[in-house]
Parts: sequence; C-alpha cells; structure tokens
Amino acid sequence: MCFSYSVNLSAQSLQSKLNLSEVSIPTPGYFFSGFTHPRLPVIIGRERQEIEPVFAESSSVLQSTSMQWGLIPHWAGDGNKADEMKVYGLNARAESVAEKPMFRDAWKHFPCLVPASGFFEWKAIGKKKEPYYIYASESEFILFAGIYSQWVQPETGEEIKSYSIITTEANQLLSEIHNTKQRMPVIIDAENAEHYLLQSVEMREAMLKSCPEGYLRAHRVSPLASNARVNRNIVNVLQPFSEDYSQTLF
Repeated sequence: MCFSYSVNLSAQSLQSKLNLSEVSIPTPGYFFSGFTHPRLPVIIGRERQEIEPVFAESSSVLQSTSMQWGLIPHWAGDGNKADEMKVYGLNARAESVAEKPMFRDAWKHFPCLVPASGFFEWKAIGKKKEPYYIYASESEFILFAGIYSQWVQPETGEEIKSYSIITTEANQLLSEIHNTKQRMPVIIDAENAEHYLLQSVEMREAMLKSCPEGYLRAHRVSPLASNARVNRNIVNVLQPFSEDYSQTLF
C-alpha cells in the first residue's frame, strides 16, 4: 500500500514539466503520514474547474490545488462517519476502484495526480520491519495516480476535497521491499499526465499497472521513519542508513 510519502521537491520543477501556473509545496516536506490526513498538493485537469473556478482564466490544461489525504465520498453522512471513512480512503486498489461504492464515482469523474519526491515502505525481516525510501531513478518527482471527491459537512456547510492514491501489484523491486502486502502505488509518467487526467475512463484503466523495473530506486532509512511518536518531517528520515537495526533504539 502507500501510507506515507515525501514532497521534498521544487515547485519550479513541477511547474515546468507539467506546464502549471502555480504550485504550493509544503515546507518542510520530508515525511507525511496518511493517518494524520494532511493537506497536500494534487493536480487536476482544467475541465474539472467546477470545483476550482478561480482557475478559469489560466491557459494551462492542468492545475494544482491542495486536498486532504483520505478520500471521503460525496455521499458520506455526518462528520463521525466521514472521519471513519477517510481512514479507509487513503488507498484504492486498481483491481476494484471501478466497482467499490466508496471509490467508483470518483474514478469515473474525478481523476487526480499526486506529486511526490518519493514514498516509504517497510520490509519484514523476521519479526522486525525495516523502512525504505523509494524514489524515481531519473527525475526529481513522481506522480501517483489518484482520485478525488468533494464532501459537504452537513453541520457547517464546509466543503472538504479529499483524495486517494491508487495501488496495484508490486513490481520486482517493491515485491522485495514491501514483501508482506506486495503492493505499490500506480505511478504515471509526466508525459502521460494529461492523458490520465483528461482522457476516457478506458484509457485511465489501461494505465493502472506497476511501473517498469529500473524506473525506481530505493535505500534503507533510519528507524526514525517507523516512530509515529516523534517528528518524522526532518531531512534525516530520507538519508541512507547502514547501522545494525538490532543495535538501534528509538
């Protein structure tokens, strides 16, 4: 699955590659856990501008905005129900995204891309799990395939836009790292961003597959990445770690 990732990248790089007029990148952006439901950058197609009318005068066909990680379907009930559902909305499986009631409307009508500099997965070694950082081998950023929704809080009328990252079967690299679940996020090439966001559902469906071998690389990182009790949004969480885990304490 994909429950934590990094947005340690430059806005200029993303803007230039995707022809975006403006991008807001969180600082610092080293580590975000989905279970805290942060608001992070997502990219949508301009034809979806009914939820972002401020973009109407932009010449770009793609636009960047920010949303809450953890999809809440538009038909969710009160706030308690929405809080329960967003935990299950962090990821959507490629194999069932078109059928599951929680995701199917968003899949049909509201695709998005989620920019990241890399993501974290854990390798099971006996009873222990070692964290790894996975990132593109030849690019500053990667784009996760996603979907989004807009839910209106009935008590306050507040509109909350939220997203989910789509996952698929792991490729060889991720099978070796994420060796229990053997899943990975669907990654879309920047060159195919407009196709994913603006073309037919059938075209998007054909893109829901694991990325080629060699597209990603990875290195083991500090056990800090596993400790939810401390601030993990620091640069040390990305750095290669070579010590013996058995001798390392939090």
